[in-house]
Amino acid sequence: MTEEVLQLHRDMAKDLRTAKVIAFDTESEDFLATPYRVSFATEKGFYSCGIGMKNYHGFGFVVKDSFVKEILSRSDVKIIMHNAKYDKKTVKLWLDIDIHDFEDTMLIAHLLNENERKGLKDVAQRYLGVKNWDVSKATKQGKALIQNSVEILPDVKPKVKLKNKIKKIAAELSEFSEEECCPYLVKQYNDLLYKLNCSDEEWQELVEKSKKEHEDETKKLLTNVWEQEVNYSALDAKYTLDLWNMLYPIIKEEQLQFVYEKIEKPLVNVLVDMELNGVPIDLELLKEIEVESKQEMKELEIKLRETFGDINFASPKQLSKAIFEDAGIDPIEPRSAKTGEYSTRAEILNILAKEHEPVKWILRHRELSKLVSTYMYGVDRLHSDFNQVATTTGRFSSSNPNLQQLPRSGKIRKCFIPEKGDKLIVCDLCIAEGTKVYTERGLVNIEEIVVGDKVFDESGELYNVEKAVFSGSKECVKLVTDIGYSVVSTREHRVKTIDHRGEYIWKQVGEISIGERVVASGRKINPEVLISMPPLTDIVKPSNKTKDFKVPAFLCEDFAELLGMILGDGLFCERSIGVIVCDEDRDLQEHVKNQLAHLFKASVHVYADKGATRYLVHRKGLCKYLNYIGVYKYNIPDIMFMASESIKGAFLRGLFESDGSISKGVSGVASFSSKSREMVEKVQILLLSLGIHSRLRIVSHSKGYAYYLVIRKQFLSRFKDSVGFISKRKSDKLSERCGEKLCSNEYAYQYPYIEQFSDRDNAAFNKLKNQRNLKRNVSFSLANTIKEIYPYNELKSLKDYAENNVIFPEVISIEDVGVKNTYDLQVHGSNQFISNGIVTHNSQVELRLTAFYSKDKEMLKCYAEDIDIHSRTAIASFNLKCSVDEVKKKYPEQRTYAKIVNFGLIYGMSPRTLSEALKVPLDVAQKAYNGYFRTYSGVKPFMESVKGVGKRRGYVKSFSGRRRRCKELYEAARFPSMVTADMHRTLAYQEREVANFVIQGTGADIMKMAMVNMYPELKKLGAKMLMTIHDEIVVSCPEDKVEEGARIIKYCMENAFPKINETVPIIAEPVICDNWGEGK
Repeated sequence: MTEEVLQLHRDMAKDLRTAKVIAFDTESEDFLATPYRVSFATEKGFYSCGIGMKNYHGFGFVVKDSFVKEILSRSDVKIIMHNAKYDKKTVKLWLDIDIHDFEDTMLIAHLLNENERKGLKDVAQRYLGVKNWDVSKATKQGKALIQNSVEILPDVKPKVKLKNKIKKIAAELSEFSEEECCPYLVKQYNDLLYKLNCSDEEWQELVEKSKKEHEDETKKLLTNVWEQEVNYSALDAKYTLDLWNMLYPIIKEEQLQFVYEKIEKPLVNVLVDMELNGVPIDLELLKEIEVESKQEMKELEIKLRETFGDINFASPKQLSKAIFEDAGIDPIEPRSAKTGEYSTRAEILNILAKEHEPVKWILRHRELSKLVSTYMYGVDRLHSDFNQVATTTGRFSSSNPNLQQLPRSGKIRKCFIPEKGDKLIVCDLCIAEGTKVYTERGLVNIEEIVVGDKVFDESGELYNVEKAVFSGSKECVKLVTDIGYSVVSTREHRVKTIDHRGEYIWKQVGEISIGERVVASGRKINPEVLISMPPLTDIVKPSNKTKDFKVPAFLCEDFAELLGMILGDGLFCERSIGVIVCDEDRDLQEHVKNQLAHLFKASVHVYADKGATRYLVHRKGLCKYLNYIGVYKYNIPDIMFMASESIKGAFLRGLFESDGSISKGVSGVASFSSKSREMVEKVQILLLSLGIHSRLRIVSHSKGYAYYLVIRKQFLSRFKDSVGFISKRKSDKLSERCGEKLCSNEYAYQYPYIEQFSDRDNAAFNKLKNQRNLKRNVSFSLANTIKEIYPYNELKSLKDYAENNVIFPEVISIEDVGVKNTYDLQVHGSNQFISNGIVTHNSQVELRLTAFYSKDKEMLKCYAEDIDIHSRTAIASFNLKCSVDEVKKKYPEQRTYAKIVNFGLIYGMSPRTLSEALKVPLDVAQKAYNGYFRTYSGVKPFMESVKGVGKRRGYVKSFSGRRRRCKELYEAARFPSMVTADMHRTLAYQEREVANFVIQGTGADIMKMAMVNMYPELKKLGAKMLMTIHDEIVVSCPEDKVEEGARIIKYCMENAFPKINETVPIIAEPVICDNWGEGK
């Protein structure tokens, strides 16, 4: 080094030893490897430093490890970083030091705009207006130039190669005239001729010359690369310092200093320790799971290849062809316009798997493949990355691997264990256990929802549960009744039963015996509401072709009936829609033709086939519209479940006319058949809402299974009155069957017990015996006789049977379906932690926060006096005539519904989406909605005030001051004339988001603040935080200190923000365990 360069090094060292604020960045070849270069920036200058002489190429500076350690260990300096967690981990591994006084411009950028990218280049371009600079790109380009620089000749002359080159150039030269001769090609040609004809000594001279030229050119190019690399890496530090100087004052100005200084910044130290420590893994158990998984994969592959042939199951194209073409499985969605293939994404296969065993094998193979490839590292400690700025609400995510997406196998979680001699403590802030969430498969306990399910969001739209927090693996069973009603649940799940005395008893499924009877309600619940159909122009782009047809503005009986026929035995594709009618029913043919023309105001095309006629409307836009409202194969449109009794009946009439029948003989019944069990089950639900019980039968044949829904003679008259058929042929058969006398053995659904009446009133029982034959079960007729002569009103089950159409199907099987994992969801803002083997249920934190913010007197009273808020809500929403303490016993179902009301309404559910979640008519949901807000009169004003703040300020805040921006809402409020129809959906979504954020964001604040507060206290005990998943924490604590650790966690969870706890108590209940799988 020259004296000048040495002086520059001395000046840099002096600057870094005295500066009070230094920006710092590292450059390394691999993730968290020892850096080959670091960069610093101060108010006086910015410096790029190679680590050691091997990384010094005459540009920038060169420093030793000890110098970097000296600078970063200074107690009187503030170190500025962008993504401090990464650089702090790098320094800890490299120099074994902690950077204590630091700032993080990435965290600041996130707090200032949660919707934008957080990388240094992105933030610097956004705030500083600088052009993109990228040291890795410069290095890559330089290396490419080096590879393409001067060719080194081989030691042995390649004569054949030279001759081929000469021929090629000669051919190119032949295309030029003498006047047009190309000097460059001529020179190349002469050089090659010389090389071909030169002596061996002359060739060796050429080889040595090429080596020297290559070395000189490479050095020149490398010098350029090194120079750019030095300049670019120095800019990383410079711009980090510039961002600090610019953004920190804004943090103060926007009152975000508390959330940055007290929560996010100190949380970095927690995450650094957590990620460096990792999670201990039980390798023996992991190896056992790996062997089992690979063996199961092999067995599945054998079965799959026997079914589908030798295909690559990782190829969507081959898999699509195998499933939908070779195996002939009917697709449920049209081909992709982009690929021309049917989709094989998980949600599609999940639906198909219900009816097709091979598809279930494919899903299981995928699950095992992901398990083996993602989590079977064969290492005794797993280090995941935990991102504190990945979400707009402030919650965590994880990657490398993503622990939030662990497969369903509960056994894998048992591999996550504490340190030797420790116990695990598992802590969470979550929705109350047993809360039901509305999913595509119905109301399911939150702990029973698994990744892959579809759940409704606040807007009533379905979305996949892709990130579900595991809450324990449980043995599950499937309870099946003699008429087809079934439920899959844990053995602890309670269902309503009836005992031999006619009394209702809530029993756990595991306590029920074969032959016992469960309760199935058939009460009619049908709203008399007018359902508007979506405007055609909202779905189909207006054009001249859309003027050629119309759609009804409201869901009417004629439209519902026609949709039923289309779904039953119709034709629907991308461009055509219609119905096939057999020639035997001429009256039906005329009816269908008239309805198509009348309802769609379009031309009807008639095609005669052998024994049947097709009636089609060719309109692509119409097909698109009908598909949008749910008219596609094996589906029942959602609007039908919300329709009135007459419209439901009309829809089912069309469906039964197409795919239904009325049989002859003594056991004559009406039936509906389909290849789709899912569709049949939905039809069964619709019939049940009309008070018509039916029985599911499964018939196997050579091509698979057929599913029949059978309506016995006991309910034929009700079916005739509410549904019926369209054609004269089927209607006459139905009338004939309904006119027949019902024999005693044809009561399919009877009151099961009569002997118990002899114990209640002997005189009345003897009178009853004189009038009726009591050797059989009680029919509806006998129930009404009992009603006249017996004081049965004290027995609710008999009253329900006689008046409310409740039946009591017999349990015919309860079969184990294996271990099913349960999960906590982030739907509607559930929070969770796991720490050191202790499980903590932070009871109803979202509702408690709602009470805190709304200051609602009734909610505050519930929590102050320890009143069950779900019972209180049940009384308010469903007008129950009982005390709060009696709700659990008398109205358990209404209390379950009240949980959905409680959590749904605070996150913006409308009466319509609430009715979908509860599976009740709109008027019932509307009453529940009104009752809730009438009782908790402070909640709606709070929600409206939050929306108002968003519109006035363009943001809302959580308790810590964390912001959620709502630019579109703000601008729409300022310039209402600029709001278009297309914007209404976005604005409605943002209104829900801002109200949602205040609760969810504060939940995240509580969890993060609790982590920050418990971290130093747990450290004193020798405890280590291992993981944070969503809002979960797992901590490993020495066994002799675990009780004290649990008390610390409980205190920190409950007192993260004392001001909240002063108003509404936050409750935490720690639990201790030996592995993560036992954490719940």
